Amino acid sequence: MASSDVKDRIVLAFAAAVGLVMGSVMVLYFNPPPPPRPSQVQEVEVFPAEIVLTTERAESLRMQGWTSAGFRGYWLADTRGSLELPARAVSTQDVALVIRSMIKLKGAYPDPPNPVGTIKVLVNSVEVGSWPLWADARYPERRFVVPRGILKEDSSNTLQFIREDNGVQTPWRLSFGLSSLKIENGADRKGFNSNLDTCKGSSINGWAVSEGSPIPVDVYIDGVRQSIIQTPVYRPDLKTAGLPPEAGFSIQLTDPPSAGTEVKVAYAGHPDRYIGGSPCRF
Repeated sequence: MASSDVKDRIVLAFAAAVGLVMGSVMVLYFNPPPPPRPSQVQEVEVFPAEIVLTTERAESLRMQGWTSAGFRGYWLADTRGSLELPARAVSTQDVALVIRSMIKLKGAYPDPPNPVGTIKVLVNSVEVGSWPLWADARYPERRFVVPRGILKEDSSNTLQFIREDNGVQTPWRLSFGLSSLKIENGADRKGFNSNLDTCKGSSINGWAVSEGSPIPVDVYIDGVRQSIIQTPVYRPDLKTAGLPPEAGFSIQLTDPPSAGTEVKVAYAGHPDRYIGGSPCRF
């Protein structure tokens, strides 16, 4: 056999091999394999645990009062909805619930700082926070600290959402939905940023953020945690600074301190970690 014939056959074989490889690559490029389907959440035992509220996963959470938004979450069907957290999804320490929601408005939008609605969040029928929603926060996220005494380890825990409108007629219609829920050990949070702006009379004002979302605070006088009423406040200046505008807070002390009293403000669940500008004196 002539050497030129051998060379031609080698070239043809090499070209065929290259063509086969390129063909396989093109098939994979234009027909990628389907993504793996998310597995159901049956039980959560360790932190952090994230529950994505897809159709499959929600079935294992026994949700009530919600309508499906496909793989993006669930919408509140009426004014209230609940879901059961799996047994052993909590521990004996404080727990933070990081809730990412969806809101949808139809009608005339109000200008901030007027909220378009308020959601009450309860765990085992105990209110852990009130959540005002603003029109420009399309995907709001907020942390709620749940004290250890509220959570049960030996059975499931019920997380409930109640939409409040107080019977007021508005030119818009609000839809509230959930896209994800993350359960954190209260002591594992980080990425704190905050400032205590004013202490005057019985009022404390400022803002607090943890890992990019608003977080509640606690107030201490002489080492004793005080009974407070904390109201989220819309802060356009925070939005300008690249922070969530709903991270502001206004606190009213139920027992006003005497003049000269030192007051310490700490991140909820972290009594020794004070926010910026704390302590202050009245």
